[in-house]
Amino acid sequence: MKKEKHENQEISEKTVILKKLKLINLAKYLMYYFDRTICLFNKSKKQNDVNNKKKVLILANLGLGDAMNFLSVADKYRKAYPKEEFEITLWVANHLDELMKMETEFDKVELVPFNQITTDIKKRIALIKKIREYKYDVVVDIMGATGCTPSMYLMASSIANQKITIINKAYSICPKFFTKKIYTKLIEIDDKKITNIEYYHYLINEILGIKDDEIKFHKVKEIKLNLDLPNEYYIVFPSASLDKKKWEYEKYGELIEKIYEKTKLPVIFCGTNSDLTDVNEVIKNIKNAKYINCLGKSSVVEFIEIIRRAKFVITNDTGAYHIALNFEVPVSIITGGYTYDGFVTYDFKNNKYKKPYIITDKRECFNCNSKCKYLKNNQEKWPCLHAVTVDYAWSIVEKMIDDIQDKQ
Repeated sequence: MKKEKHENQEISEKTVILKKLKLINLAKYLMYYFDRTICLFNKSKKQNDVNNKKKVLILANLGLGDAMNFLSVADKYRKAYPKEEFEITLWVANHLDELMKMETEFDKVELVPFNQITTDIKKRIALIKKIREYKYDVVVDIMGATGCTPSMYLMASSIANQKITIINKAYSICPKFFTKKIYTKLIEIDDKKITNIEYYHYLINEILGIKDDEIKFHKVKEIKLNLDLPNEYYIVFPSASLDKKKWEYEKYGELIEKIYEKTKLPVIFCGTNSDLTDVNEVIKNIKNAKYINCLGKSSVVEFIEIIRRAKFVITNDTGAYHIALNFEVPVSIITGGYTYDGFVTYDFKNNKYKKPYIITDKRECFNCNSKCKYLKNNQEKWPCLHAVTVDYAWSIVEKMIDDIQDKQ
């Protein structure tokens, strides 16, 4: 009887999920046709081109971690579209324009509110007009067509002759209707274990028509810091893009105390003011350890520099993790298994770089792409993250600290 009740409950939950998916897909179709209607009233205008160069637009709706990995292939885009023949414009989000202007050779870098176009109709229409007012010859969406993203809708509004992206069929949740309608070249892979950095390399290698297994991290230029920081410190980054990706605050507090007992090093909290709540909650759980709060005191490039100079880093699955790996700063990531092989292990072919210290409760269901079958509601933390204890985290962090001391 209990088994039958459980099975009926599972069927009911699946029915609800399917209904939600149908409604979501319907909303996507409506948004697509809304955009097509806007396009009818906004004819593209070929602007005077004084240099007779073809125009390339790269859509890069990236977080900071993605941006660090994309920088490893940015020079290849310049090879694919040489400066003598092409003008490359990069559209970026999340205040990454300063970083991209400093680290790439693209002709233009523009800050674009990608993630606001799903909720702000005025901004959506403005961006549709923007992408159509100049006739780009090539548009590349580096985020891919795995999901129906803001950049996909912008791609649909463009009248470029070439519309290029990549799709990982192992994770794709995007209706084929969109991919067939929108892109002129769709590079397909089917691999749950391809890492984020390999993903960017695969796309540009296909555009170039080459096979190149060598992956090198891009080293961001060193800059001067205007912050008064100690010579030795470590960083804890307790924030994340989703609450479900955040390890518990009280656990971070306990871990910081254990680190201080062993090393006497101060911990630095850095990031933007949006991380304030997370950091304050962790600080409430610190008793004796020394800490320095640098929130809101650094730009993106300064934030990167603070990480570069750190003794080591402890973080959730977020941009700070990818930055630390980029500079080979020892890093412990406290994470679940939602995109484990893609964003966590960095187990790519011919990897010569320092491996991370991974703190997780390894399970058979890893690489679920955030579709956790054990969650009772959307507000819960993922069980594979929640199950990580302070003692287990400390065993990994202590090994990292010992390894650092052995190499000194």
